[in-house]
Amino acid sequence: MVFFRINGLGYNCGYSKKKCPTNALGCIACIKNRLKEMGFEFNSSIDIFEVDSNEKQLKLEQELIWQKFLDVINIKHIIIMDKISGLTVLNYPVSGVDIDPNLLSGFIQANIAFSESEKVSSKGSTFLFEYQFYEFQYKNFNIILKDGDFIRVCLILDHKPSNKMKNKTFQFLESFEKKYHNDLIEFQFLYSDLD
Repeated sequence: MVFFRINGLGYNCGYSKKKCPTNALGCIACIKNRLKEMGFEFNSSIDIFEVDSNEKQLKLEQELIWQKFLDVINIKHIIIMDKISGLTVLNYPVSGVDIDPNLLSGFIQANIAFSESEKVSSKGSTFLFEYQFYEFQYKNFNIILKDGDFIRVCLILDHKPSNKMKNKTFQFLESFEKKYHNDLIEFQFLYSDLD
């Protein structure tokens, strides 16, 4: 049997290379098609590797650990802001980089409002909307934004984010909103009373 690892999950396709109906010419495409038939949805950030030896599996695990390390040292600042008002809910400086979160939040809100306006064409926008993330440059930093139902997660990075970082940001956003759902509703309610 041929065994594959998909974003850390193992998948046994059920065939040996010799008995593969496609003659093992397009294993990755075959796996994606079979997963789609089973109801799985994924985007182009999915990583599929054939694991044909223990050495290769160990190497993949080492690369995964190294990528996590690179992702962590890439983060300079984390801001969680209210999606509607742009007010800072959480400000967490990871490194010594001096960033004014209120100034940055205002900049982000203005740019998002501008880029989402009907008068701006998608070609003229400074945002790259990929996998539901906003990505743009601010000073010497790369910024990624992920919108949830109530909040917007903002990561200020030294370099462009990896797909794994984007996936982890998405997972964090979902769990944060689930855990603090009532608090986020109350925060938006209090802010709406101030208007």
